[in-house]
This record gives sequence, C-alpha cells and structure tokens, in this order.
Amino acid sequence: MTAHNPLRVLILDDERIIVDTLCVVLKQGGYDARGTYTHDSAVSLAREFQPDAFLTGFLNHCKQNGCETAAEVLTFLPKCRIFIFSGTSAAGPVIEDYRRRGYNFEIFAKPLHPEILLAGLRSLEPPATGLAETTPVPQA
Repeated sequence: MTAHNPLRVLILDDERIIVDTLCVVLKQGGYDARGTYTHDSAVSLAREFQPDAFLTGFLNHCKQNGCETAAEVLTFLPKCRIFIFSGTSAAGPVIEDYRRRGYNFEIFAKPLHPEILLAGLRSLEPPATGLAETTPVPQA
C-alpha cells in the first residue's frame, strides 16, 4: 500500500491494553489500524472498515473464538489476511481443524512482539518497484 492508501488492519482482543497499544504501534508504522474488543463489534467494524488484515486473539471472552470470528469475516472479505495470536495450547487442535477445512491463518504466540506483527504486515505490501510514479505529459 502507498502512503496515500495505507494497509488497513483490524485488531480484536478482549485485553484492551493489547488492542490499544497495537493500534498505536501500527499507526506510527504508517498503517490504518482500528481496534475492537468483541466478536460482534469486530464483524460490524470489518464490514464498514474493509480491512486488508485482521489480527485476533484466540480466546476473546466471547461466545466465538478467534477462528470463528475470522471465518465469519472471510465470508464477506475473502482476501483479508488473518493473523491469530494465542497464549494457550488449547488453540492448537482448533486451529488445526480450521486448517483441514481450508483456512490459512497465520499464527503468532502471545505475547506478540510488535516487530513480529510489523514484519508479517510488511509481507502483505506490494514490492517497491524503485520507479517513481509519474503522470505522462502529453507531447505537443
């Protein structure tokens, strides 16, 4: 994405300090980041915000786990890249089940260092061509 069209990232976790801190870090890194704390608000905000990437905790103290929220977001944003972070071993079998069903979530261990997240997001950006974008000037 360009400076005029930054990568949009939606963050969901029940720990407000994690969401708020990651939003600040991503905004400072040039991303358009928005955070939320519940499944329902994440789905609603995803419809409005249309993120390029969705970062969610696995256990969010909601009825749905992070995989379920991600799967719902993918029903209307199929190109959205999904990042799930978890600090529990209970996530492993559930994530593996989603992989068998064809989902390709990128998994991070909690605590998630911001540099690891930034590296993952940079992989979504188009490669720099090294050419300046210019508008052709008509020849007289």
